[in-house]
Formats: sequence, C-alpha cells, structure tokens
Amino acid sequence: MQSKLVSVLIPTKNGGVLFDEVLGAIRRQKDVDVDLVVVDSGSRDETLDIAAAHDARIVRIAPETFNHGATRDLALREARADVAVLMTQDATAGDESMLARMAAAFDDPAVGGAYVRQVARSEADVLTRRNLQMALTGRKQSEVRGLPSPEHWASLKPFERYMLCNFDNVCSALRRRSWENIPFGKVAFAEDIVWSRKALMAGWKIAYVADSFVVHSHDRPLRYDYQRTYLTHRKLYEEYELALVPTLGVALNGISASMGEDMRYLRVHEPSRRRKLKMMLKIPFLSMACVLGQYMGARDERLGKGKDIHGI
Repeated sequence: MQSKLVSVLIPTKNGGVLFDEVLGAIRRQKDVDVDLVVVDSGSRDETLDIAAAHDARIVRIAPETFNHGATRDLALREARADVAVLMTQDATAGDESMLARMAAAFDDPAVGGAYVRQVARSEADVLTRRNLQMALTGRKQSEVRGLPSPEHWASLKPFERYMLCNFDNVCSALRRRSWENIPFGKVAFAEDIVWSRKALMAGWKIAYVADSFVVHSHDRPLRYDYQRTYLTHRKLYEEYELALVPTLGVALNGISASMGEDMRYLRVHEPSRRRKLKMMLKIPFLSMACVLGQYMGARDERLGKGKDIHGI
C-alpha cells in the first residue's frame, strides 16, 4: 500500500537545539511520506543547519514581514500534499503514527481542519502539567464538530461558540481545498481560531484527534504569560463576545480562588520540597497574570481600547 503524502510546515526563528528533536520526530513518522517545509524569519542560531540536515525545503523571509496568518499562508502555498500539517518549532510528535492519524481525519470529506492533543514536557512543573490536562487541547475524547447552518451561530452563547471553534496551530492540519477557500489572511494573533470560525461558517467540519498528540509546554516569564493571556482574551471577546472574567470584582475573587486551588494542588502533587517552595513563591504572581490578563483583555476589547503588544 502506497504511503500518503503529507506536507509539514513549520515557521521558525531561533528554534535552538530542541528543533532537531522536533524534526527528528517528524522524519521518524510511519505510513506517510513527508514533504517538509520550513519558513524562517531571520534565525541566527543553528535552526537553518538543522532544517537542512533533515532535508527540509527552506523559505527565508525578512523578520519584519512575519505575521502569524500571512506567513502560514506562504507556507501553505509551498505545500505539495492535499493535507498540510502546521506545527510550531517547539512541538514534538508524541509517537511515530501522529501524522498518519491526523491524515486519517480527512477521510471524512466534510472535515476541513484537524488538530491534536497536547502533553506537557517531562520537565514541566506540576501546575503546567495539570493546566494542559484540563485545557481543551488536553481532552482524551476525539470529536468532529460542525454548524448545522450559518444561521445557527446567532443562537449560540459566547462560551458555546468558543467550544465549537476551538482549534490550535501548535499542531493542526488543513485540507488544501478548505485553505484555498479560506486562507488565514493577515492576522497578528490567534489566526487558528479566526480560521476555524470562518471554516465552520462555510460548512466545513473541525476534527479534534485525541489519540494523536504533541509534546509541548513552556516555562516563560510572567510578563510574557500576562501578555499572551491578555491578547488571547481580547481575541476571544472579538470573535465570540466571550468574557470569562467580566468584572474587576470577579477578577479579584478569581485571583484568590486560583491561588488557593494551586497551593492545595502543589502540596499534594509536588514531592520535591525545593520545587514546592519555588512554586509557592511564584503562584501569587501566576494567578494575577492569568486572571488579570483575562479580565483586561476582554475589557479593553469591549471598550475599544488599543494596546499594542509585540513578540507573542
């Protein structure tokens, strides 16, 4: 039986040594032939050498031209396969059948996009591991979602819209025809959920493939966590009118509740006293960054207040 061709498209900039692990896992995939494309926006480390060593086709762009939506469109124009997988430079395939399982989702001709489960890296702290397990991309039940009709959208509550449109370009796949019908366009942030809403409205279905997964997590500065949460919740309000933390009072109560819950979880699940103490000192700031980012993002979008944040 002939293996199916799958394009794997990865935007990069200074991917570091982890990028070699990512591409190695791609090259070990079974039951598919891989068309590997890297779109690099000015790496100054070993990223391009790693890409070349794994026989990737390399497209170079100027750093200032990078855009989350438009750069992925550029990569998709380079794809040779009918199914194109979009990955980030720090997401490692969880096993050697990941791409084959993703490609199988498109056996349903109505599926226009698919995405997979995410699992934290082994070195991630216990809270990061828990948070990923509880996230929409941590669920272990596969599903295929669609809209009965475009008119049905208006009857959905904001949270129902959010659940329906969940999609994540950490590791996703698009059918060429669905992308040609609905390109990402120039989108500075959260291009994945913008695309999924448009695809659903156009009659395509979205598949969540839970038995396929990538290993992906971060330990980033608190300032970055706040900025990313802020931008995410601006976008959630823009797309779905969703405000998970609608008032300052809810935010203040949420910070307190989040701190208490995290402290209790840490005491039970972190065996190392040193790591436990380190996390206990960090939890108040993590809770504030998370909850205030949600509140301020939705509030500023609702009020039309502009705030430029770059580098996310």
